[in-house]
Formats: sequence, C-alpha cells, structure tokens
Amino acid sequence: MRKPAVFLLCLSFAGLAGACATVPSRIPAYAVVECAHSGGKPNDCRVTEESHANLGLGDQAVAIISRGQLTQRTVSNSPDGARFRTRIQFELDAKDIESGERPDS
Repeated sequence: MRKPAVFLLCLSFAGLAGACATVPSRIPAYAVVECAHSGGKPNDCRVTEESHANLGLGDQAVAIISRGQLTQRTVSNSPDGARFRTRIQFELDAKDIESGERPDS
C-alpha cells in the first residue's frame, strides 16, 4: 500500500484511532547539480533544480559533489571541462518542510 494514500485517509478520517500513526515523517527531496570536470574532479558546480527551494539542499548537494571523484570511464570518454549533471537525493523531516527552516546537515 502506498503511503500517500494512508496520508489522505488520515486527513479525511482523523477521528479513526491510530490512522495517523502510519503517516511517514520523512519526505523525499532532491537537488540537481551541473558541474564541469578537470582531471576527474568536479568543479564550477551550480544548482539547476531543487525540489524544495530555500531549504539549502542545493548548497548541500554542491558540497557533496565537490568532494567526489569521477570514474576513469567517465574521464576517459570526455574532455576536461566537459559538463555533467547529477541528481542528489535527500530525505527530509516533514517538520523541516512545514517550518521552512534549513535541515541540519
């Protein structure tokens, strides 16, 4: 059974005992980052898309990508300076989205 259906049931029939206990408190989120690479290291990264704006996901995604290393296969099949895009998945507490505060990193 899909969790969103349970969530809708909880909203519709809040009087049911225990119905809200199955509502997930974690929400999937993402940021898409585009970077160039030089010598297998990402550089010149920028956020191109965020599922939840103003929560700092883009900044966190850039920090994650910047610490990474591209595979030899990727490096040998593209020249230095070639750009690539990647999507970084996050899981947020529902309360962070409702409050609009940045999640703890």
